[in-house]
Amino acid sequence: MKFLDLCAGIGGFSLGLEAAGMVCIGQVEIDDYCSRILAKHWPDVQRWRDIKELDPAELPSAELICGGYPCQPFSLAGKRRGADDDRHLWPFISAIVRHLKPAWCLFENVIGHVSMGLDEVLSDLEGQGYTARPVVIPACAVNAPHRRDRVWVIANSAERYRSKVKTAKSVEHQGQGEVSPGGCFGVATFLPHSTSHSLGQSRIETDAGETERARNHHRIREISHAAGQWGTHKSCVDRVVARVPYRLDRLRALGNAVVPQVVYEIGKAIMGAASE
Repeated sequence: MKFLDLCAGIGGFSLGLEAAGMVCIGQVEIDDYCSRILAKHWPDVQRWRDIKELDPAELPSAELICGGYPCQPFSLAGKRRGADDDRHLWPFISAIVRHLKPAWCLFENVIGHVSMGLDEVLSDLEGQGYTARPVVIPACAVNAPHRRDRVWVIANSAERYRSKVKTAKSVEHQGQGEVSPGGCFGVATFLPHSTSHSLGQSRIETDAGETERARNHHRIREISHAAGQWGTHKSCVDRVVARVPYRLDRLRALGNAVVPQVVYEIGKAIMGAASE
């Protein structure tokens, strides 16, 4: 499964999805420091800079589009200007999705997005023929030592998925009405209960998925170390230490980054649902 990473940052999406078995064919990132990180670890992947100036026709077709678009318009820590914020990039991402029509979409943002802007995202995706579902998955769900609640939007094209779902589920649902074409709902069955919870649920369930999570973490850790990546869960850069090269850039990039282990879990679930 080939994917495009929009608002790629330092490559958290790219790292997690590649660990799940996907292939990155393009990245979009405007920040100079982050772009250098991407060029170092993905030297053969084509990149574009300003998503506002990007013509979607320049991008290659992909089966999945992902991205953690800027959180500042929605963050509870900011002014929450929403669409009036010049960092509001969802309309540009929506235009790319509309043009390329990938089978799957995966987006991430802060928890404040739930009460501001998320309805627009879901409405746009559904208006383009996707079934979309938001899920809150915190970093601690993959054993990171901090909570870091984030809302993840998983969407799939009903048109591309309908025939697969009807074929796979026809026996099970015989006599129960038409099968929903929403493959993203099937993704939930592939996600361990210990790594996800629905909007509004305050506690993370734990179950026998612990052993599998440990194997997944080990795999990403091996990939991270082999590629000279920035670590598994948390920066080793002290927030007050001096004389560390690019310290502020590193802290800012890490603060904006997604947790690759969460991306891996979702990516693996999408691969499983797509191969039903």
